[in-house]
Amino acid sequence: MAPGPTAALASIPLCQRLSSPAMRTFLNVADQWQLSEDERLMVLGLPGRQVYLSWICTARTGQILILPTNALLRLSAIFGIYKSLGILFGIGHDASEWLRSPHHAPTFGGKAPMDLIVSKNQEGAVLVRRYLDNFLCGPSDLNDQDFTSYSDDDIVIA
Repeated sequence: MAPGPTAALASIPLCQRLSSPAMRTFLNVADQWQLSEDERLMVLGLPGRQVYLSWICTARTGQILILPTNALLRLSAIFGIYKSLGILFGIGHDASEWLRSPHHAPTFGGKAPMDLIVSKNQEGAVLVRRYLDNFLCGPSDLNDQDFTSYSDDDIVIA
């Protein structure tokens, strides 16, 4: 039986291969989203500030970096959110505005998606990613004349 995705992600060679590019990509996304240092630390799972700064230095200088599996999983959710927002809004202000504006869909409960993304656990970012994934899937048959478009209230992630 082949190892599951979590077992593969936990292997040192894979983590080593993913970590530096993931960190550099995250820094670019964080800059576009105008994340503060505190928000960046929250997204990464609250490493110490010195650890965070060493990760940046190591990633930017091409040295070997091995991020914790938890940080890589969090970054995976961030990259999924970024991709979905790019599809919906293109690159620019609209995506950042959407992330920082309160939403009344049950998933957000009047909070901004960014509030969930920077929460203390990775589930907030995963919820936002799932919400966007569900939103982007849309109807399975675009020729269905009786189909009514989904609203924010129709997308509920349990």
